[in-house]
Amino acid sequence: MRQSLVVVSSLVSGLVSVLAGCAQTSDPSASAAAAPAPVVVAAPSVSASGSRIDPAESGTVMRRATLGGAAAHPEGVAVDPTNGDVFVGSSADGNVYRIKQGTREAVLYHAGGDPGRTAAFGLKVDSYRRLWIAGGPTRSLAVIELDDASLKTVFRVPPAEQTFVKDLVFAGPHVYVTDASRPVIYRLSPGLHNPVLLPWLDLATTPIRYRPNQTNLSGIVASPDGRWLLAIQAVTGQLWRIDIQRGEVQEVKLSRGSLQHAEGLVLKGPRELYVVRRDDNEVVRVELDADWTRGNPTHRLVDAELRHPSAAALTADGLWVVNSQNSRRKPSTPVLPFEMVKIDLPD
Repeated sequence: MRQSLVVVSSLVSGLVSVLAGCAQTSDPSASAAAAPAPVVVAAPSVSASGSRIDPAESGTVMRRATLGGAAAHPEGVAVDPTNGDVFVGSSADGNVYRIKQGTREAVLYHAGGDPGRTAAFGLKVDSYRRLWIAGGPTRSLAVIELDDASLKTVFRVPPAEQTFVKDLVFAGPHVYVTDASRPVIYRLSPGLHNPVLLPWLDLATTPIRYRPNQTNLSGIVASPDGRWLLAIQAVTGQLWRIDIQRGEVQEVKLSRGSLQHAEGLVLKGPRELYVVRRDDNEVVRVELDADWTRGNPTHRLVDAELRHPSAAALTADGLWVVNSQNSRRKPSTPVLPFEMVKIDLPD
């Protein structure tokens, strides 16, 4: 049964009292949603400074797709722009599933288990129809040919005390990769010849301050003109703009609200950003200014069917959101079956 997205109105007058429990967790994520609750209208989102996020327009969960297995824990998602097929990866075992257009079940597409393919986090499809898979704690970045589902190559991070390869984005001829544990951004040049994933930007020399044993830089997107990267620091909720040519890093100042516990980022056009907040079970729409130095959170998309969401991918008619349920790993019990949900976006 479909349930409407909760629409949170900032036009509510009077005083609003908000109880918030925002426990910081180490990555791979915790805290969570139980079985779906009745849809209710919540109060406006209030940050520590008292600012509020404006309401979302009416929308619905338009579609669902299920994943088999009792411990799949889907994490990353990507869309093949040539045919609309959706790929989702499992953080538990590295399996990659495919949801074909018009179907409601995610079918196993590429089994995990090979060296460097025992976990799947951030996913992206490039213009050559190759699926790139960030391997999280496996210190790897794998590439699969979509034409025949063959494993093309696996890039590896040199040994380091802590490494968690989290997400990736294409910008110009390069691939940029975040590490949630180590303060670096990796960059790969075209050609796929060098199997080593080497640091491009040392974040310790920038304003970004990594916190130990927490999820730091996670989701990442790139501006359409290839000038900037934008990454979210999950533990603090800070958005960071990175000038690709100069390597300079600047915080994107938010007009209101909080993005703490955010993991996934999706860019629609040059200035419309969607932020997936895992512990808060919501997707926040942020309007960026022209130079990506300021952001205005305008809408909260909340639904009882969002269960510890970790990532999202844009399609022509909505947003696929991954329900990871990472907060319900053993000894907890996830709500089965695991699901992806497709939500309508505000105008």
